[in-house]
Amino acid sequence: MTISQEREDIRKRLQDKRHREGFVSATVNQTIPFQIRAMRLAKKRNWTQEELADRAGMKQERISTCENPNYGNFSLRTLKQLASAFDVALVVRFAPFSELVEWETNMSSECLEVRSFEEEDYFKEKNEKRSEVELLKTLYSEDMARQPDMNHGIVDLLIRKREREQEIRKMILQETTAGANNETPIR
Repeated sequence: MTISQEREDIRKRLQDKRHREGFVSATVNQTIPFQIRAMRLAKKRNWTQEELADRAGMKQERISTCENPNYGNFSLRTLKQLASAFDVALVVRFAPFSELVEWETNMSSECLEVRSFEEEDYFKEKNEKRSEVELLKTLYSEDMARQPDMNHGIVDLLIRKREREQEIRKMILQETTAGANNETPIR
């Protein structure tokens, strides 16, 4: 089945609310354990469950449970401990179903492995602040290299949205500054 066929199949099934609830639950219950395992076994780490447990302040048995896709009972506290152990961010947010479908259909082992703070290029540049748009473009190009067949339209839209937001912020700042100086803003 091609990715577009898989998307269409999921789209049809998601018309049923119970299926949407099951899809969210199954995706979360499976993705988190697979990601924990992928990050633990990543080439730069290659940790045992015991090593991860030590870093996270947990027991090895707890790590084993967290890596079990049938568990599905994660607390935010546990996820924050694991994020700290891996030295990565944890993002928990609500999202539209279309985003979840894109994530699910384009998932690969590479996208489950998350670079630690020390490995991120964003923080390696000294005395140079990068805009959010530049960061998105970097992430986009890295993603294109990993998954050239993926539909990157969502990322393109996000980049354009962020660029427009930055333009609006500049205009507001100009107007605020001009207003404080009783000047007419330049457009």
